[in-house]
Amino acid sequence: MMIGCGNMGAAILESLLKAGILVERTTLCVDVAETRDAVARRYPGSRVLYAEEVEKGAHGTDLVVPPHWMGEGVGTALLRALLAEMERNGATAQVVLAPTESLGFFERFGFRAEGDLIRYTGGRHVQAALQEVVSVAPEHWLGICHLDRRATGEDRSRWLREHDYLAKVWLELGRVRGFLLPLAGDGLIIADAPYIGLELQRWLLPVRDHITLPAGQEQVHAHLVKQGYVPEPHAVRLVRGAPLPWRPEMVYGW
Repeated sequence: MMIGCGNMGAAILESLLKAGILVERTTLCVDVAETRDAVARRYPGSRVLYAEEVEKGAHGTDLVVPPHWMGEGVGTALLRALLAEMERNGATAQVVLAPTESLGFFERFGFRAEGDLIRYTGGRHVQAALQEVVSVAPEHWLGICHLDRRATGEDRSRWLREHDYLAKVWLELGRVRGFLLPLAGDGLIIADAPYIGLELQRWLLPVRDHITLPAGQEQVHAHLVKQGYVPEPHAVRLVRGAPLPWRPEMVYGW
């Protein structure tokens, strides 16, 4: 059994032990930067559960059950324990990005769909050129966190700061109007205007072979398709609990 380390992971581990789902304590720490596939390859045969805490909310990032454990209630037990611990910690909203084939599983726990995510691959990127994009400095973080809160309805300030390596902002008259965190998800880009989001994408695409966007970004979709990128359904955003003022039109990378 592997559970993301920290207070939440430790509490979930204890609840699973008490419920008899685990018979021994074998917990391992997972690097926050590791992807689901990387974790599964690193620990073949493990049952993996991981979550990220944000202020008054939480994001379920990994729930992986290898095929030979399917149908035995492992995923159900893990998710129940995770949700109970989230609620005990005051997380009034929980967010999951799930493949379409998993919708029924999460809907049984009260999750509701709030839009699709599309992944674009295989195209040619345009060279970044505008001088408004600069490297992040300490004085930019207030603007970054404010912009992210406008887009997501959540206070993710601690999580954002954990992904500051190679971060960029669009700075205009001292004001942060967009930002790029290349190591957050598939590359997190939030901006208050399409031309800003597109320019920040040009800093990401040379180092990524894909980009993930909420469905409905028609201007960005047309630009990426023109550059040869192929769109494919990637995941569905699911939310449980308190509604969040999600603004996908501000998201240019996720």
